[in-house]
Order: sequence, then C-alpha cells, then structure tokens
Amino acid sequence: MQTPMDTIKNIPLRTFVLLYKSSPKYVVLASAIVLLIGILPSINILVMIRLIDIVVDLLQNHTHFEYSLLLPTLLLWGALLFLTHVFSGISSSLQIIIAEHFSINIITQLANKLTQVKNLNFFENKDHTIKLNTIHNGLHIRPLNYVSNLFFNLQRIIGLVSLFGILFSISIYLPFIMIFATVPCIFISNHIAKKHSASIDKLQDKKESMQNYLYSGLDNQKNKDNLLFNFMLNFHHKFIENKELYINHFVKIA
Repeated sequence: MQTPMDTIKNIPLRTFVLLYKSSPKYVVLASAIVLLIGILPSINILVMIRLIDIVVDLLQNHTHFEYSLLLPTLLLWGALLFLTHVFSGISSSLQIIIAEHFSINIITQLANKLTQVKNLNFFENKDHTIKLNTIHNGLHIRPLNYVSNLFFNLQRIIGLVSLFGILFSISIYLPFIMIFATVPCIFISNHIAKKHSASIDKLQDKKESMQNYLYSGLDNQKNKDNLLFNFMLNFHHKFIENKELYINHFVKIA
C-alpha cells in the first residue's frame, strides 16, 4: 500500500516532512527559537554601534564622562547576551527531543515496511539482517546529527540575512564589501567541511559494517560451539550408558 510519503521523490524534502510529522509542535518551537538566536547577534551589533556612538558623543561634547548615559545600553547588551545563552540551551534540549521523536518515527516506518514483506526468506538473508542492524545502530547517531545540522544551517542563514539588513541600513556598499570578502572563505570552509563529513560518514559506515559482521560471526560461532557442546554432552551420556550395558553383558557371559 502506497503512503503519501512514498509519493515525495525529493529525498531531502521527504526527510524533512518525516521530521516535521514526528513532532510538529517541537519543530515549530525550535524553529522560532532558532529564528531569535539568528537575529540576536545582529541586534547585538546595533547595540554595540549605539554604544560606540554614545561614547564618542560623551568624549566630544561632555567635559565629564557620565556613565549613567551608558547604563541603559550596557544593560540592554547584557540582556541580549543572556537571552542568547538561554535560548541556545533551550534549542539544544529541543533538538535532542526532536531527534528522539524522529528516531521513533523512523523505527515505526521501518516496522510498517517490514510487516508488508510477504517473503519470509528476506529475514533469513544474512545481508538483509546486516543492513537492518546497520540502520538500527545508526538510529542512535544519524537523526541527532541531521537535526543539529538542519537547525545550525537555518540559524546561519537567518544570521546572514539579518546582518545584511543591518549593513544595508548603515551603508548600501557594506553588504557588497562583506560578500566579496567572505564568500571565498565560505566556499572553502564548506568544501572542507563536506569532505570531512563525507570521510566521517564513510568511517562510520565501515565501523557499523564491521560491527555487524563481527556480531554475526560471533553468533554463528556461538551456535556452532553450542551445537558441538551438546553433541559432546550427548555422546558422553550415550558412551556411559553403552559402557555399563557392555559391562553387564560381559559379566553375564562370564
């Protein structure tokens, strides 16, 4: 039976829809918090600019440096830093909860797919068993990595957009200067990060495959050892019974 999820061919979109359906309330709440976290650094920049303007005005137009004029701006700056720290902690906790719900949803979808398998030889195939074990082991790490990367990239995009808005409000040339100065660095860092992430994924896949083959081999060896032990135990009992029987017959003949 084909589900609405099966009609979505785009894998990233399909994964995000599955993530959203696993815990819609938490995803919306985490997205709102990430939006705030992405905007707060830009607001901090505005506050710092305002703070610099106040200091310059005090130095130019006042004979005495009045700290009372700086106090409201400093309090606002401190409050923004505190809110950033608090929201970051809340976002991390929500991401862990979302990843757990995501893992449960994936397990449920996988179980529903397996219940539709009519050929029972599928579960007797060693390669299929190893693949299922690999998926099971990856469910402890991969969903959390996906959720963390998703919200981190969303936060970075929001931060860049808000920063461009602030720079554009100051001067029309500042956003273009920032683009030409940072785009090469962004491309280089993203290329390095992708290569590093791909190498880590390959190592993780090799580790999981080796673990599954090792566990499968140990299970087979354990079954062989149990079979050999049972055979030797039965042989020992049969030998004792036959030995006593032969001795009794020999005594009777003698």
